Amino acid sequence: MALRKAESKSTAPLLAAVVKVWQRNGLKPSSCAAYAHWVRRYQASCAQTGGEPPQHLTREQVQAFARRYARRRRLHL
Repeated sequence: MALRKAESKSTAPLLAAVVKVWQRNGLKPSSCAAYAHWVRRYQASCAQTGGEPPQHLTREQVQAFARRYARRRRLHL
């Protein structure tokens, strides 16, 4: 997995490890790629807003991210 702009050197190995867990749990490569894509988008959003991704993500934080994402792209949730 190539390092992306939104990933720091410290988060890229963590994401790669998570993808391996997903693969061991039977997720298809396309699902792993899609999930990893959204993880990177979330990391980029955190970096853009000046925050660090939390250790444990809450439902409220996911919903806030989804609302910001939809608002920027003029989408309806």
